[in-house]
Amino acid sequence: MPTGFRLALAVAFYFALSTAAHADLPLTIEDLIADKGTVRLNLALNYANSDRDGLSLVPTGSKSYISVPTKNNIDILIGSLSLGYGLMRDTEIYGRGSYLYSNTRTNHLDKISTVEDNRFLAIWVGVNYQFKKDGATPALLGFAEAATLEEHQGTFHSFKSWMVGFTTYHAIDPVVFSLTSGYRFHLTRERGN
Repeated sequence: MPTGFRLALAVAFYFALSTAAHADLPLTIEDLIADKGTVRLNLALNYANSDRDGLSLVPTGSKSYISVPTKNNIDILIGSLSLGYGLMRDTEIYGRGSYLYSNTRTNHLDKISTVEDNRFLAIWVGVNYQFKKDGATPALLGFAEAATLEEHQGTFHSFKSWMVGFTTYHAIDPVVFSLTSGYRFHLTRERGN
């Protein structure tokens, strides 16, 4: 199905649904931090597709190569399950685990090969803190997290990846402007020798 047709179909579907259901309710934003003493469970599924055309070098002799057209198409699905607990009014501790499934199809010299990858990615633990709620100025939340267990090139590591950052948002009915920024740093990992 051509991309333009899919986009037109999606827009038509959106407008058909938006006119079918209508309510005059004020804009509300779900609390981003679990209330004190409560548990919050989230499940997320993220999908991505990459379609690339390129060239592969094929050896034709001891020092000679030719360029051959290659087409790669990759489907990636990442599932994450997270559990948060409201420690204090503006503080939440959480943990999340992620799992990856990918399917890669390569067309090389009219031969199609398929490779699947199915694996655990990581378990992270962290803390969220809400410095300010949305009002006259935007809301501000900060977070810090560490990978307690992660798979990297076939080996498992603990506390080698860390991340700190913030999220800010401001609602102007019916639009919510938001920005999340962070810095992730990784420590050296050993693989074999």
